[in-house]
Amino acid sequence: MKGGEKVWLTRRAEFSAAHYLTAPGGRADAIHGEEARRHGHNYLIELTVAGPVDAATGMVVNMSEIKRGIAAFSDLFDHKSLNDDTAFFADAPPTVEAFASVAWGLFAPLFASRPVSGQAGRFGAARLARLRLWEDERTMGEIEDDAPPAPRGAALTRVYRFSASHRLNAPGLSEAENERIYGRCNNPRGHGHDYALEVTVQGTPDPGTGRIVPVGTLDDIVSRQILGRFDRRDLNDDMDAFGAVIPTAENILRVCWGLIAPSLPAGTLYRLRLVETRDNYFEYYGPEI
Repeated sequence: MKGGEKVWLTRRAEFSAAHYLTAPGGRADAIHGEEARRHGHNYLIELTVAGPVDAATGMVVNMSEIKRGIAAFSDLFDHKSLNDDTAFFADAPPTVEAFASVAWGLFAPLFASRPVSGQAGRFGAARLARLRLWEDERTMGEIEDDAPPAPRGAALTRVYRFSASHRLNAPGLSEAENERIYGRCNNPRGHGHDYALEVTVQGTPDPGTGRIVPVGTLDDIVSRQILGRFDRRDLNDDMDAFGAVIPTAENILRVCWGLIAPSLPAGTLYRLRLVETRDNYFEYYGPEI
């Protein structure tokens, strides 16, 4: 594994809560308008973690641990009045910005990169990279601490879909350890997903065509290197791609990068994002990031 290599993984979850916004001097109506009335939202929290892929497990962190952490967070607020049923907004209105800051403060102590009071991090070398809290489709509070670099020039993203099965099983671990780490994903008969692979290229558009890369060219590369190889297949059976690595989402991204990047001009491939389920997606920016 190259130094500095990272994969970004994101877990999402929804919860519902009520709130109303206040302001000093009884000016809430003038400042917040309808937001000053008691009302509610279906909040969506996105927690993004970044780190190296563990060679033994094929994961940055165990997604089940992230899932449990978010569930504990949601339990604090789900079906509650943020103003009245929690102590977090006793001195400040629960705007989405303030709520995102509260969420960051609750999650940050779990990570080694941001120890609090000498506590050891729960997720090893992984870092809390980004937290997004959506109040509705138009309004989001966001905090970033380890975000990837911006693309150089313009960027184009194409989405490709394939269906595949896989089994997560580390040959160096015992049967009991594999079951503990991977849970149902360790099923000997495997399981599967409808994957969405988002391929993003970067660069200066050609003045004649207006394209960074001709879309047809990109489609041909992905069809040949990825879809024709993995769609309707068992990933564990592809020994050339996964003979030495476990086909976790993190490793699928790294394998896909190695298959796509050489067919494009150097530096053109910017990001691969793999959506595994509605709640989980993973991002990779190449072996040097």
